[in-house]
Amino acid sequence: KLAFTAGKLYLKELNGQTLSFTNPIETEANKSYCINVTIKFKGFHFLYNDGAIGRLNDPAMAGKTPIAIVVKENDGTPNSGLAMALNELHGYGWTSNYGGFYEHTKQCYTSEEQEQDFDGYNYTYNPSYSRYGIAHSADPNFPAFQAVANYEPAVGSLKAEFKKGHWFMPSSGEWFLMATNTGFGERFSPSYMDCHRYYALISKALTQAGGVDIWAEPGPYKGYWSSTEVDSWALGSVSTTKTTIDVNKAYGFKGSATSSTYTRPFIHF
Repeated sequence: KLAFTAGKLYLKELNGQTLSFTNPIETEANKSYCINVTIKFKGFHFLYNDGAIGRLNDPAMAGKTPIAIVVKENDGTPNSGLAMALNELHGYGWTSNYGGFYEHTKQCYTSEEQEQDFDGYNYTYNPSYSRYGIAHSADPNFPAFQAVANYEPAVGSLKAEFKKGHWFMPSSGEWFLMATNTGFGERFSPSYMDCHRYYALISKALTQAGGVDIWAEPGPYKGYWSSTEVDSWALGSVSTTKTTIDVNKAYGFKGSATSSTYTRPFIHF
């Protein structure tokens, strides 16, 4: 048996982990031995069109179509799982209302508050989270929210809870989960996650599943909306490069029905 006493792999601590060998070797006192161990990443979990969770090329997933990559596993509590759509939307502004007014009934002023904000679904569908008393998904003054509420994966057969009206704009806290759990990001500042070690893994997974990469290519940056509101002028948003993701607390701005910023739908399962 081989026991690890230090080190990390995919940001997971190896200390205390052990490996057992199927073909035991005999060792002698006062002699040294070199053992080569290959540890492979099995791959990400995906949410499939019928609600199944599995890896790509898993024989048990034959005949099923992946629709989202898992960000957080379901812990047995209904809708505790979180997944990010394989595809994205483009051209929609966060709100056509001009700045100077709060659009939500909840704001997250600091990076710490934003990281703990997991209300993406409520911002999209719950009228009590809008200062107008109308869910953003039903309000034409919030184009990106309406677009994400109308998102539906283009697959032949789709479970009812994965159709239109269930996908939502992720909050900053939900983007942080994606950066940490799925992007294997390492924090360099309160909002900045460096994913240079493992970004190719998620890129390959998304494209192999028939989806769109989240990293900037070929341009230097790619921007995504967050549903988190910072203050009366600034919105939560996310920018990615080829190796980094920055959940920036004051990047997006109000007052336009169109935008070059992307919208990536998330969903609970």
